[in-house]
Amino acid sequence: MKKFLLFVALALTLVACPRIPRDPPIPSPPPGCTPRATICHEGAPWRCGPEGTWVQADRRCDLIEAVCCETPSAISGAAIHACVAPIRCNSEAENND
Repeated sequence: MKKFLLFVALALTLVACPRIPRDPPIPSPPPGCTPRATICHEGAPWRCGPEGTWVQADRRCDLIEAVCCETPSAISGAAIHACVAPIRCNSEAENND
């Protein structure tokens, strides 16, 4: 009986949990890319995987009050496309939001 009551309590707790809002899907960039390349597409950064297909690297930047643009990587210093504050962009010409 205790297990049943515990199960019911757990079920009621999970039903009461708020749903996590999901970002709407973003269409993929045109197929084909150079592995490790990055771009901004539809307001989000994308990275080219080893098999030459685009993978969304982060959510749409406007959802986190940022812009997608080319900026130095915090890890390697190489230029990448990422969600950052506008002041961190390499140039306004690179902002593809």
